[in-house]
Amino acid sequence: MRNTAREVHHRGRRRPIAVVVVAAAAMFALTISASAAPTPVTFDAAVNYGAGTNPESVAIGDFNGDGHRDLAVANHNSDNVSVLLGIGDGSFAAAVNYGAGAIPQSVTVGDFNGDSHLDLAVANNSSNDVSVLLGKGDGTFSAAVSYGTGTTSYSVAVADFNADAHPDLAVANFGSDNVSVLLGNGDGTFAPAANYDAGMGPDSVAVGDFNGDAHPDLAVADWTSSGVSVLLGNGDGTFSSAVNYGAGTTSFSVAGGDFNGDNRPDLVVANYSSSDISVLLGKGDGTFAPAVNYNAGVSPSSVAVGDFNGDSHPDLAVANLYSNNVSVLLGNGDGTLDTAVNYDVGVYPFSVSAGDLNGDTHPDLAVANALSNNVSVLLNHPSDTVAPTVTCSATPSVLWPPNHKLAAVTTGVTVVDETGGSGANGFKLVSVVSNQADSGLGLEDMPNDIQGWVIGSADTSGYLRAERYESARIYTITYEGADVAGNTARCETTVTVPLSQQ
Repeated sequence: MRNTAREVHHRGRRRPIAVVVVAAAAMFALTISASAAPTPVTFDAAVNYGAGTNPESVAIGDFNGDGHRDLAVANHNSDNVSVLLGIGDGSFAAAVNYGAGAIPQSVTVGDFNGDSHLDLAVANNSSNDVSVLLGKGDGTFSAAVSYGTGTTSYSVAVADFNADAHPDLAVANFGSDNVSVLLGNGDGTFAPAANYDAGMGPDSVAVGDFNGDAHPDLAVADWTSSGVSVLLGNGDGTFSSAVNYGAGTTSFSVAGGDFNGDNRPDLVVANYSSSDISVLLGKGDGTFAPAVNYNAGVSPSSVAVGDFNGDSHPDLAVANLYSNNVSVLLGNGDGTLDTAVNYDVGVYPFSVSAGDLNGDTHPDLAVANALSNNVSVLLNHPSDTVAPTVTCSATPSVLWPPNHKLAAVTTGVTVVDETGGSGANGFKLVSVVSNQADSGLGLEDMPNDIQGWVIGSADTSGYLRAERYESARIYTITYEGADVAGNTARCETTVTVPLSQQ
């Protein structure tokens, strides 16, 4: 008997009920500590945007072709999908809703009719189907068209399973213990579903080439049987029988990535009842090593993969239902993960997706919060330890004649941060000095040779006296520039009073 929050949730439109089941870890699962800490990363505090009722899935794509990432959110209890268009700075316009099937559970993105506009596919829990909403390219969508699947459709993924260059769909069906594969016709329509057995209670499906034959395969997280089923693709749209691998307890979500840098896809599984994630390293032949488990928050429900700190190693973001936060686990590049760092989000975070939401090349997070009816956006700021480049110049750079008069001098200062850095953050004047004493060197020397410069400010103008004594006089003007992370660098520029006219 499925006496869990998940079972209550599957049966209808009731809001999720907090019944937590704690069970022993799956056989062959090994919990280890992570190795040396990777480069840190920081996410801003969550900013929330309204969605529909009980949002439980979020996907990222550019729906209006403006180069900014937008959000699509499947709303469990309002039978629709919310589309939030991105402004480009990490903020979003108000949601616009489009009808889907009964109890939409999962949403994904693809170009199903070949018009270069992104479309939506939505797995519907209660109507046992998948809804396809074709995008018009301006951020709006046509009315949903639905295609039958198995029972209690819970998750949908996109790939070209039969190598005809048309996107196809794979749907994990919780109630019928199988996966439905719907081959795309290329015009936005789909052939009837073909079903393949998975484990018990499949509720998440991911795609990858697990055996290196260039054919997409399927990985399915099985809630009831606590593990992941792998179905190898034959390249013609059909799949081999499932092979099951143990994970933690009540597996909720699965994703893929190369976590140990061997160019073989690995798997990560979020385990609801054991409050951990399982990493299964791929052997390259479609089989996987036993799971290694890492602690996350309370009742992980969704896992997303991204390189959050820019070290070229995949990292993980995990939505935790009952701790109302997201755990970020940085990858060490050898298949191990660093200790989780948690960030608060909305209430009952059900789904997390990773993508660059503000155009700074760093993947950010979008989280669908089922009980606060919103989406949390967390912008990513990787740790920046590289100083910016600071350059400066003075005009004029030579003072002549040496008439003992003050001359107006202006400077130009440029601060440029490294690509992908935290951004330039201004400059300040550090000093203006001379290699010769201020007066006292001759009868004609005047005092106060340096005037009008404000040290410690972004001052770029002042006065220098055009005089020298027995040798050329050199004034040195020093600036310091900074980036947002606080890294600094300096530049110097000189103004010379020559001994003789050149």
